Amino acid sequence: MNPPIVYDVAMPAIAVGFDSQGYGRFFHKEERYLVKSRGFYAVASKNWELLGPLSLHGGVSYSLENKTDHNPTAFVGFIKSLANVIQVAAEFDLASNDNQGPANIVEKERAKLATIHDKLARLRQELARISS
Repeated sequence: MNPPIVYDVAMPAIAVGFDSQGYGRFFHKEERYLVKSRGFYAVASKNWELLGPLSLHGGVSYSLENKTDHNPTAFVGFIKSLANVIQVAAEFDLASNDNQGPANIVEKERAKLATIHDKLARLRQELARISS
């Protein structure tokens, strides 16, 4: 049995894992979720006392949903508690492994909706012309 990793003033907490579940809407044509799963990941986290608890986190991951994008990615985050009443949290993912990512997929969906909207507008105009 391996000894546990010691978390102290100098050493951050470290975790490794695997997450195969993407999240957000599933796009059947692209065979993926809006946001890819983390895949294999490693995270380091450090806590300080600064007018209440402050936690900083950073990590790297490699998703197995890499049909076209074969890069690992990195992410960072923080959690800040104020007076043990309010908690503010934020996370940023570089998404360097997602060249066709959420923005591109959503843009394609908007383009489809715009096309449908235009066709419906032309159909309404045609129906109005026929009925008058």
